[in-house]
Amino acid sequence: MTVDPGTVPPPPDDDLRSEALRHRVTERIRQRHPSASPALVEQCVDDAFRHFRHARIHSYLPVLLERWASSALEQRPDPGAS
Repeated sequence: MTVDPGTVPPPPDDDLRSEALRHRVTERIRQRHPSASPALVEQCVDDAFRHFRHARIHSYLPVLLERWASSALEQRPDPGAS
Protein backbone atom coordinates (compact mmCIF):
# COMPACT_ATOMS: atom_id res chain seq x y z
CA MET A 1 0.00 0.00 0.00
CA THR A 2 1.40 3.37 -0.95
CA VAL A 3 0.63 6.57 0.89
CA ASP A 4 0.80 9.93 -0.78
CA PRO A 5 3.35 11.85 1.34
CA GLY A 6 1.27 15.00 0.93
CA THR A 7 -1.69 13.54 2.80
CA VAL A 8 -2.15 12.86 6.45
CA PRO A 9 -3.43 9.37 7.20
CA PRO A 10 -6.78 9.31 8.93
CA PRO A 11 -6.66 9.07 12.70
CA PRO A 12 -7.39 5.70 14.25
CA ASP A 13 -10.89 5.01 15.47
CA ASP A 14 -11.61 7.37 18.32
CA ASP A 15 -11.16 4.94 21.21
CA LEU A 16 -12.70 7.36 23.68
CA ARG A 17 -15.99 7.33 21.81
CA SER A 18 -16.11 3.58 21.57
CA GLU A 19 -19.08 2.21 23.46
CA ALA A 20 -17.41 -1.20 23.49
CA LEU A 21 -14.39 0.23 25.33
CA ARG A 22 -16.63 2.09 27.77
CA HIS A 23 -18.59 -1.10 28.43
CA ARG A 24 -15.42 -3.19 28.98
CA VAL A 25 -13.93 -0.67 31.40
CA THR A 26 -17.21 -0.35 33.29
CA GLU A 27 -17.62 -4.12 33.62
CA ARG A 28 -14.05 -4.60 34.82
CA ILE A 29 -14.49 -1.88 37.44
CA ARG A 30 -17.76 -3.48 38.59
CA GLN A 31 -15.97 -6.82 38.97
CA ARG A 32 -13.18 -5.24 41.01
CA HIS A 33 -15.60 -3.24 43.18
CA PRO A 34 -18.78 -5.32 43.49
CA SER A 35 -20.09 -3.35 46.47
CA ALA A 36 -19.96 0.00 44.62
CA SER A 37 -23.23 1.35 43.30
CA PRO A 38 -23.67 1.22 39.52
CA ALA A 39 -24.23 4.99 39.45
CA LEU A 40 -20.90 5.69 41.15
CA VAL A 41 -19.08 3.27 38.86
CA GLU A 42 -20.58 5.01 35.82
CA GLN A 43 -19.60 8.41 37.20
CA CYS A 44 -16.00 7.33 37.79
CA VAL A 45 -15.74 5.79 34.32
CA ASP A 46 -17.21 8.95 32.77
CA ASP A 47 -14.66 11.04 34.68
CA ALA A 48 -11.83 8.84 33.41
CA PHE A 49 -13.02 9.18 29.82
CA ARG A 50 -13.25 12.96 30.19
CA HIS A 51 -9.75 13.10 31.69
CA PHE A 52 -8.19 11.22 28.77
CA ARG A 53 -10.31 12.76 25.99
CA HIS A 54 -7.32 14.59 24.48
CA ALA A 55 -4.88 11.70 24.69
CA ARG A 56 -2.74 11.52 21.58
CA ILE A 57 -1.48 8.00 22.08
CA HIS A 58 -4.27 5.47 22.42
CA SER A 59 -2.20 2.31 22.89
CA TYR A 60 -2.62 2.19 26.66
CA LEU A 61 -6.01 3.87 27.03
CA PRO A 62 -7.90 0.80 28.28
CA VAL A 63 -5.53 0.23 31.21
CA LEU A 64 -5.20 3.95 31.97
CA LEU A 65 -8.98 4.41 31.95
CA GLU A 66 -9.47 1.43 34.22
CA ARG A 67 -6.81 2.53 36.69
CA TRP A 68 -8.08 6.11 36.77
CA ALA A 69 -11.68 5.04 37.36
CA SER A 70 -10.71 2.44 39.95
CA SER A 71 -8.58 4.92 41.88
CA ALA A 72 -11.36 7.53 41.80
CA LEU A 73 -13.84 4.94 42.99
CA GLU A 74 -11.65 4.00 45.95
CA GLN A 75 -11.39 7.67 46.99
CA ARG A 76 -15.09 8.56 46.85
CA PRO A 77 -17.74 7.73 49.40
CA ASP A 78 -20.58 5.73 47.87
CA PRO A 79 -23.95 7.02 49.05
CA GLY A 80 -25.66 4.19 47.16
CA ALA A 81 -23.75 1.40 48.87
CA SER A 82 -25.53 -0.66 51.46
